[in-house]
Amino acid sequence: MKKIYSTISILFFAFIMVMGIQTFWKFIPEGSLGGVEQEVKITSFNKKDWFSAQFQRSFDDYIKQNVALKDVLVKTNNQLDYDLFNENNSGGTRVVIGKKDWLFQQTAIDSGVYEYCSNPQDVINEVETLQKCYQYLRKYDKKVLFLAGPNKVDIYPEYVSQKYMKHKTSKPDVYDVLMTEIKSKCDMPYIDGREFFLKLKNEGDKDMFPQGGAHWSVYSSCLVLEEILNMTGYAKEPVIEYTNVPAHFMDTDLVELMNLWTPDVFAGPDLKYPVDSSKNLKGEKPSILFIGDSACHLLAYAAVHSELFSNVRLLYYNSSVVIHYKDKPKTKFKIDKSDKNKFNIYRDFLNDDIIVMSMSEQHMTFPRRMLAYGFPNFVVSLFEENPDFLNEK
Repeated sequence: MKKIYSTISILFFAFIMVMGIQTFWKFIPEGSLGGVEQEVKITSFNKKDWFSAQFQRSFDDYIKQNVALKDVLVKTNNQLDYDLFNENNSGGTRVVIGKKDWLFQQTAIDSGVYEYCSNPQDVINEVETLQKCYQYLRKYDKKVLFLAGPNKVDIYPEYVSQKYMKHKTSKPDVYDVLMTEIKSKCDMPYIDGREFFLKLKNEGDKDMFPQGGAHWSVYSSCLVLEEILNMTGYAKEPVIEYTNVPAHFMDTDLVELMNLWTPDVFAGPDLKYPVDSSKNLKGEKPSILFIGDSACHLLAYAAVHSELFSNVRLLYYNSSVVIHYKDKPKTKFKIDKSDKNKFNIYRDFLNDDIIVMSMSEQHMTFPRRMLAYGFPNFVVSLFEENPDFLNEK
C-alpha cells in the first residue's frame, strides 16, 4: 500500500512540474482557441504592487490565460458539458443553439425578438444627417449607397427556439423605422438587406446566412456585391462565379467560439465561395470602400476573392482601416482624425469609385451609436468646415 501511495505522489508531483514548465516555456506545441482574448502580462515585482495585491492579481490572470494545454482542457470541458448536459460554454459572446443545430448570437435574438423603436426621433435625426451627407457627395458625382444589414433571426426565424419567438414584439423595430425614413425622406440609393435576403430566400435561394455563423454568408455577400455593381452601373447581370467547398472560418465564427472537439455538426453543408470572375466585368475595375462593422468583413472578403475591384478597403467602425488580401492575413491600422490629417484622409476615402455605408441591425442603437458609425456626420462636418476640400490636393 505504501508503494502505491508513493507512486501516486511521485506521479502527481511530476505532473504538476510538467504543467508548470509547460505553462511558462511551452515545450509542447499547443493549439489555439476560438474567440478574442487580450494578452495578459505579469506586473513587475515591486513593493507597491505586492502590498496592493496588483502583482498577485496579474499573476493569477496570467496563469489562467497561459495554463498548460489550455486548448485541450477547455475543449474537453466544453465537449463534456455539451454531450452530457446540452450546455454551451461560449464565453463573452453567448452562442444560442437553435433548432436543427443552427447557431445564433444572443445579441441577435435580443435585437430580433425583444427590441422595438422607443424613440423614432433619434432615427429621424440620423436620416436627416445621411441625406445631408448625400447632398454634398452627389455634387461630385459620387456613387454612394446605404446598406442595411439584416438580422439572422429575421431571415431564419424558423430555426430559433420557440421559447424566444413566443415573446417577439409586435411593435416596429428600429430597422423598420429606419428603412421607412430612408425610403421616404432620403435620396441616397439603398439596399434594404432584410427585404433583399427574404426575397431571395422566398425564391428558393439558400444560405443567406450560414448555419454556424453570426453574419450573412460569403455567398449572400456576393449577391449584395452584384446588386451594388448593378446599381452603380458597373455590371447589369450576375457576374460572380463560385466553387462549392466546406464552410470555413468566414462562415463559422460562432462554431469556433464554442471550442468543441466535434464542431462539424454545427458547420452546416458545403457553401458557395467566389473565384476569380474578373473576365465577366466589362470595362475597368472600380475601387470600393465599405464603412461598417464586422459583417463587412464578409463583403470585403467576397470583393477580394471575386477579383472584380481594383482596390478594396473597409473603414471598420469609422475608426480603423482593414485591408483584406487573397493569399495572406488582413492588415488593420487606426486612422488619424486630428485637425491636421482629417481632410487628407477622408478626401482619400471619398475618392474611391464606390462608397458603401453599412450598419448591421443589432448595432442600430441610436443615439448611443450614430448611423454608419458616424461617417455621414463626420463627412458633413468636413464639408461645413471646408466646402471645397474634395478639390484640394
